[in-house]
Amino acid sequence: MQDAYASIAEFYDLEHDEFTDDVDFLLQFVESIGDPVLELACGTGRIAVPISAAGYRITGSDISGPMLERARARALDHRVDVQWHLAALEDAHTIPGGPFGVVIMALGALNHLPTQEEQIAALTSARRALDPRGALLLDVLHPSPHRLTALDGSNTLDGCWPTDDGGTVQRFSSHTVYPASQTIDTQIWYDEIAPSGTLQRHLLRMTQRYCPPGELLMMLREAGFEDAIIYGSYDLEPFSDTSERMLVVAEATKT
Repeated sequence: MQDAYASIAEFYDLEHDEFTDDVDFLLQFVESIGDPVLELACGTGRIAVPISAAGYRITGSDISGPMLERARARALDHRVDVQWHLAALEDAHTIPGGPFGVVIMALGALNHLPTQEEQIAALTSARRALDPRGALLLDVLHPSPHRLTALDGSNTLDGCWPTDDGGTVQRFSSHTVYPASQTIDTQIWYDEIAPSGTLQRHLLRMTQRYCPPGELLMMLREAGFEDAIIYGSYDLEPFSDTSERMLVVAEATKT
């Protein structure tokens, strides 16, 4: 993975800081299974810090140095102890602190790998990082026909936030879907508008790969997971055709 987020790290939390729906979902499994926890593609620590604050040992890894710098600052602000490592998804098993009771890939982290081979490699590495009682918690896009149709060719204004100096930051995104390769080309740009009207644009480009539920379960089996269940929401609702996301709990050992 390339560090696509380096150019927009300072704006990432504008959109994501208020999103906490997945934290309780993840915490209930951490409480049940136990630590230590490894969060892959941890970004700016939005999930790792509250898990640490709840009293669990956690390591966060990411491919982006600028995102990890912000994660470290967040941990200092909240006075929690999180171990941070610069590492790709495929290198989970090499990260110190394991074996882990729980490995987390939140908010589409797996989708950032653009080929099936890379995704299986990341899942295999996550399995190797777990101890026998452990589980992988995976949150990915549900690529329903309705969702893909809505994304394809879309150009949207996703948010607008005031800055401390009286300016604004606007976030836009565009998406193109390629069914043959199961990929989505995405452009995200943040327009930083000063009070004087001067505009500075910060651009992110990335290719994401989606996979339907059957393929995802197949990849988990190939990676060595013995059992997996897909939920349709953070409230553990059953997975259905209309679910927007696939919330997967994959166990290292069959129960």
